[in-house]
Amino acid sequence: MLDRVALSVNPRRAILVLSLAASAFIAPAVPACHLVEGELILAYEITSPLVAHLGPALSLRIDRHGCAEVRRFALSAHPGATRLKLDKSELAMLRAELSSIPDDFDPRAAKRALRDIDRERSEGFAVLDAPIRRFHLARDGRQPLSFVWPNLEQDLLNHGEEPELRLMAHLRDRLEALARRVEELRP
Repeated sequence: MLDRVALSVNPRRAILVLSLAASAFIAPAVPACHLVEGELILAYEITSPLVAHLGPALSLRIDRHGCAEVRRFALSAHPGATRLKLDKSELAMLRAELSSIPDDFDPRAAKRALRDIDRERSEGFAVLDAPIRRFHLARDGRQPLSFVWPNLEQDLLNHGEEPELRLMAHLRDRLEALARRVEELRP
């Protein structure tokens, strides 16, 4: 019979346990979350007309519990989905920004007015393959605001002084920065 030492350890198992323990300290502490589809406060998509058949190039969705999901399509540098739980202060700030959108903000009327102005102009900038942006903003105590803005870049170049467009540019910049932050913190 073989004599065994009571404290002997399988070297392979010891290496596995030590590597798992070390990876726990190296991995960033990002809380996992589960996106609740029925409780979205924000949905934002960018679709490129040239590859629209592949779906949205970028999709950002955030639920009322602070779970943020970013999806990139197959041709992006980092395809797939990334989720991150927003901290309470950032979620509160985002909800406050959504609630600060004026009640009389009507993107459809603003687009019609801009198109009427564009017809009268003899010059302007055109962006042929401008991304199409879809917004769904659920504001506290008010009706959700859902709209599509197909050529925000062109409108900003032609009419950047309009308050509706400045609001749209701020929303675009804020949401795309938030999407980049979620992706940077990917585990």
